Amino acid sequence: MRAVKNVIRKTAVFFATGILSVGSIMFNGCSHSQYENPTGGLSEMEHSELFKPLYEEIPIMLEPLAALDEKDNFHVYLCFGQSNMEGQNWNGTTLTFSDVIPQQYKTGVDPRFRVMAAVSGSYRISSTQNEQRVQGQWYTAVPPLVRNNTGISPADYFGRTLVAGIADTSIKIGVIVVAVAGAAIEGFEKGSGANTYFNGQPDWMRQIAVSSYGGNPYQRLVDLAKEAQKTGVIKGIIMHQGESGAASGNWAQKVRGIYNNLLNDLGLEQNSIPFLAGQPYGADRNINNASTINGLTNTMTAALPNGDNVAHVISSNGCGHGGDNLHFSYEGYKTLGERYGQKMLELNYKPATSIKQVTSRPN
Repeated sequence: MRAVKNVIRKTAVFFATGILSVGSIMFNGCSHSQYENPTGGLSEMEHSELFKPLYEEIPIMLEPLAALDEKDNFHVYLCFGQSNMEGQNWNGTTLTFSDVIPQQYKTGVDPRFRVMAAVSGSYRISSTQNEQRVQGQWYTAVPPLVRNNTGISPADYFGRTLVAGIADTSIKIGVIVVAVAGAAIEGFEKGSGANTYFNGQPDWMRQIAVSSYGGNPYQRLVDLAKEAQKTGVIKGIIMHQGESGAASGNWAQKVRGIYNNLLNDLGLEQNSIPFLAGQPYGADRNINNASTINGLTNTMTAALPNGDNVAHVISSNGCGHGGDNLHFSYEGYKTLGERYGQKMLELNYKPATSIKQVTSRPN
């Protein structure tokens, strides 16, 4: 596809240059030249002007073409869900709602991995430095990625795994993460239903949804994704939701509806990008929710343009919890994120030769 685009661009440049040259001939051939050639013909110097190298005729076109190439190389992924997509902080075995992420998870982030701030605020990016992030702007993806008091998200090591695994170092990865702790899938649906849903929830959940996302997480995700499309290309969606409400109702159908609505609202072809859903912690014990999530692939049965299934479920087997048998530990989030990333490498970066052979885990 990139080769086809380059051919089209070069052809356009060729014809544009030809038009400029013909126009120059017509103009000079119908009037006296600056060298006072009485026949109106071209002087020797004017003839030489017609045969300049092409690049001298079209310098103003080079910058837009470079910008288009840059956009193609910025791959953006949308991420949404509830508390395990937010990523939870641990103080020993107790949840804490302040940024205490160990420094080891904040270091070594490749600048090719970026996050678009979904919520403005002051984010602690090191033990001594805060970063003022503005909603809708891009930053190097130093955690926390979701809000300034959240922890390590699966999106962290999802993105780091992609950057580490893609052989083409001109490709950059961006993530946009919108997540609300405790929210059922209804909280991420399009339209006024989400606002109605949050109005019936506990104050702490409603506070996150309203104060952070204006009461409509879906719309925030769409608005930010449209902004991202100005400089990048949406390449996939990852979700970690289902601890709340997956075992009852038509959860899988609602998830499929969110996927369809996102693609439609972003002007993307239906079934054109992968959708990855993660299992809850302890899927072998949390069997009701896990079985529904596992069955998502039976509901989202469409195929991607390359023939792979649109939907895939990411295993949480072996991912430890931090102390409550519900939320993953820091290392659990890291492992889960790597699994999301490895699956996306398989789906979006074929053939295998475009994937680097990584022998160590990302920082």
